[in-house]
Amino acid sequence: MAEENEGTRAGRAVARWLASTGRVTFAPGLTAAELTAAEERWGFTFADDHRGFLSEGLAVDGEGTDRPRWPDWRHSDPADLRRRLEQPVDGVLFDVRHGFWTSAWGERPSSAGAAEATARRALASGAAKLVPVYGHRYLPAGRGTSGHPVLSVHQTDVIVYGGALSDWAAAEFGPAADDAVGGVQAGADGAGAHGSGAVPDGSAGAGRGSGAGTDQGSGTAGGRRSRPGDVPPPVTAAFWRDLTG
Repeated sequence: MAEENEGTRAGRAVARWLASTGRVTFAPGLTAAELTAAEERWGFTFADDHRGFLSEGLAVDGEGTDRPRWPDWRHSDPADLRRRLEQPVDGVLFDVRHGFWTSAWGERPSSAGAAEATARRALASGAAKLVPVYGHRYLPAGRGTSGHPVLSVHQTDVIVYGGALSDWAAAEFGPAADDAVGGVQAGADGAGAHGSGAVPDGSAGAGRGSGAGTDQGSGTAGGRRSRPGDVPPPVTAAFWRDLTG
């Protein structure tokens, strides 16, 4: 069993609620050894609520699904997991090749190759690592953090799809998830809260960004656009949050 804390318990509660809806199929949850193996193989650590979610049950696509939505950390083709993990950065680089730039990266180099290389270095050093949850929905990585917003990421079209994992579950799969999972909900600042105690915001955890602002590229498709206060501290300084502006 994964090490328990308030974040992992919140993630477990979301998985139990999703299972209760009958809309999501679950296989047995990932063991602590399986979670650690995935982290070591792919070079990141799951946020605590994400870790709890996966340890409670591994959501899987139904048989015959044409377009798998759930990442399978146990049996998936490694190429599929690699594609999902690289997709956020690859999408930004695609937009860079088609004109996207931010002043935080300095002056855009004149050559396309140099511009892409500069953007890649900036993303590697200044953008939170994003871990796939479902389809284009991602959570920032980082052991010891929780309560991150779930971001919908498609190239530089990035929006907040839920102030926390429970909000995302309600938006994606049905109403009133917050009540059903025992009061795990987004407060006014977007950080999760569980009952009367705040879910750890992880502000000292891994995966914090550079605070770079963006001049171009934002999206409105699906979910909701963030407003001041929508995004809790772990992501406030991150490149991905700035794209929701």
